[in-house]
Amino acid sequence: MKKHILLALVLLNAFCAFSANKMRFYLSGKLHGFYVDSKEGLNVRSEPNLSAKKIATLLDSDYVIPVEIGEKATIDGTEDYWVKILLYPEHRKDKKKDEYGWVFGAYLDDAFPSFYADELKKQIKQRGFNHFPDFCDDEETNYMIYDEDDERSKWAAVYSDNSVGSWRDKYPYYNRALPNYFATSETSNVFALTVREAFFLDTDTDGKSAENPRYHTIKVLPPFTRVGLLGICGWGIELKTKTLYPIYSALVNNRAGKIRGIDIANIYDSSYAFISEEKGLNFVYQTAYTNVRTDENGGVGFYKEEFEKVLGDKKTYDLAFLNGTTEISAMCFKDKDKKCFSISPKDLTKKNGFLRILCPKNLATANPPAILEQIAVGDFNEKKRTINQSTTLYSLKTSGDEAKAKEICTYSITTSDNSRKAPKGIANHFFVSSSEHYADALYVYEYQTDEKGKVITNETRIFEDRDYDNTFRFVKKCVGEPKPERPFGEPDFYVNPICRLKMRAEPNLDALVFGTLDAGTLLKIVDVDDNNWVVIDGIKGKWLKVEAVNDEHFVEGGEVSTGWVFGGYVM
Repeated sequence: MKKHILLALVLLNAFCAFSANKMRFYLSGKLHGFYVDSKEGLNVRSEPNLSAKKIATLLDSDYVIPVEIGEKATIDGTEDYWVKILLYPEHRKDKKKDEYGWVFGAYLDDAFPSFYADELKKQIKQRGFNHFPDFCDDEETNYMIYDEDDERSKWAAVYSDNSVGSWRDKYPYYNRALPNYFATSETSNVFALTVREAFFLDTDTDGKSAENPRYHTIKVLPPFTRVGLLGICGWGIELKTKTLYPIYSALVNNRAGKIRGIDIANIYDSSYAFISEEKGLNFVYQTAYTNVRTDENGGVGFYKEEFEKVLGDKKTYDLAFLNGTTEISAMCFKDKDKKCFSISPKDLTKKNGFLRILCPKNLATANPPAILEQIAVGDFNEKKRTINQSTTLYSLKTSGDEAKAKEICTYSITTSDNSRKAPKGIANHFFVSSSEHYADALYVYEYQTDEKGKVITNETRIFEDRDYDNTFRFVKKCVGEPKPERPFGEPDFYVNPICRLKMRAEPNLDALVFGTLDAGTLLKIVDVDDNNWVVIDGIKGKWLKVEAVNDEHFVEGGEVSTGWVFGGYVM
């Protein structure tokens, strides 16, 4: 009797082992997708044996769709099943028809490969793509993708021992969110730029199977790739930074697909600084919002309808701006040789604000420096009706794949919408070319009154780049407005206004005013009125016809880029 029981147990264990090994290919009774787990790649054969013809080779992390589980075999000492898979379109003789091949199941894994793995990025770059089903769960990210056929589409990651978040469950934990760019845009045409190497899921793939879903391909886009956004098709959470972000339906180079919001920034959060007709500097940054978060709710967040409503409301972003509940989450810089560098937000002395890249071509150096400008707005004081605005300038230095932002200086003003008792402030900066006696310099002017109109600050600080290494160091402070030497302007020279300066249609004070240029705006002299020296406000100079080099033209006024300015106020 004991022998019969022992034999039964042995047979039962063998059956369970057999079933468990084979059942790993099934989910809810159906075959599901797998990923190749072999650094050397995986051969696809016409029949389930090693002597059969090799018809294709898969790469590590490629996604495959099993359609049948074959016989068990032992290869290189490993026992597993042969698996029949749907071939990729490029491996089929007729892309319009389903064709199949066989792979050994020991080299298949249902674990999603990490997007953060350098080996995967390298492989995608070498081949140009990898086969993937969609943006799926990995160790660093949790996704929820819209599924038109299943209103209860699941969060990919398990957030408790026995449940997975669904559309009808509350949203999992995060501590900041990236915006819905359709809510912040005033037009229906929304464009973005990739803020780092970005993954693009190309769904515009040939070879749709009659009985299986498409094989999609995932590609790596370089930074500063232009992306057309079509709508939101899902959500993701980057687990390292606990950042919630949309997944967008998108167009890249006329190819339809999906892109993750964590990899892009609004095209309006980018800037360009002119160097020459062929060269320039590019900069793009991404802003996250901390006024939409769930960490204070014990890890249990909003329902789907709630967080979509909040992130779809423009008021959410307006309030975040007023309350200072934003933070820079990513930055990328492209130099004149078109090499891209990431910049850590930790380099910034202010966590939020508006950023742009500057290139002061009016300096004497043959290689004008890259300067990063950050304008940050402080909290609004409702009682006093005042608000503080600071400007910080950084020098950028590159090393390897990163750029380091080092603070040069910060200046600020306090203003109010109260027309009676209110502080008034004005502050600006501009660059000055070196001469025989001076190095390239940065001038910073600050003027501030208190609520009673008393002047509490009226000074100019000067920083010089004496070693021409983009390291501007403080050298002195002067009382009052800046009074640099004013060289005579000539065509093709580049200059900065030293204060806000009106651009006119003709070289005289009675001419039509196009608008007011901000101090520090990069201008190119295209003509000089040689007929007369004129004196305005006690300052002698000539009228100069100038062209605004970059996109920033006016702090107020029109949209033209060329006009006449008084040369006594430019350097």
